[in-house]
Amino acid sequence: MKQNYFKNGDLSKSILIEKLNLTKNDFDEEKVNRNPIVKKLTEWISEKLIENNTESEIKLILFHYTKIWNLKYSSPYNEIKGIVLLNYMIASLQKYLPDLKIDFNRTLVELNSFFDFLFIQISLPPYLENENSLRTPKLGGYEIKKEEFNLLQKESCKYLINYGKQSINELFKIYFESNETIQKLILEIIKEKYSKGYIPNKFDIDFFNEIYLKESNDSQKLIDYFIRINYFFNKITY
Repeated sequence: MKQNYFKNGDLSKSILIEKLNLTKNDFDEEKVNRNPIVKKLTEWISEKLIENNTESEIKLILFHYTKIWNLKYSSPYNEIKGIVLLNYMIASLQKYLPDLKIDFNRTLVELNSFFDFLFIQISLPPYLENENSLRTPKLGGYEIKKEEFNLLQKESCKYLINYGKQSINELFKIYFESNETIQKLILEIIKEKYSKGYIPNKFDIDFFNEIYLKESNDSQKLIDYFIRINYFFNKITY
């Protein structure tokens, strides 16, 4: 029978103090309106997300923070603290999205699977709760923040794609389906292709004109750029 191994948090506290540069007072001061641990935790995670091969480190720290959460905030489940934690995580992830090197979504899925395999009597913190969690949120604000966090996780995966390998028409499609930040990234790749000697053919120009010329989701003015850069090619193609 599975049991709760989270009865004592001394080891987890020691590891978090060492890795996150915490003080023992941080654990006493951690309240809804004072969040030294949450702040240092999310800052540490954001730094690790822009380094290579840090998945194991991230999972280790979140494993031990999950233990602290289970001890301090699970009975009753502190959704207000959960909103604070999610706010910090969202802000940290948004700040470094273009520079991501780690698939944070996959890292959390793997950590969740680990807990699901080993434990049954634990209360998962907000970053691990999912549609399979048995707990029903009580605060609408918590559900809103959780949904925002989940969407951001999925969106973050888009920044790990090697868009340089995509064809020019695939890049057009991705661009017009994406948000402003991804559009900036895609436009720079398109410009790089042109600067390295890419010459559009009649099919490329017709394809763009037919599908995207009246597209409204164009924060980076790709349509204007396309018309301008292809003016000469358009003349000689026709």
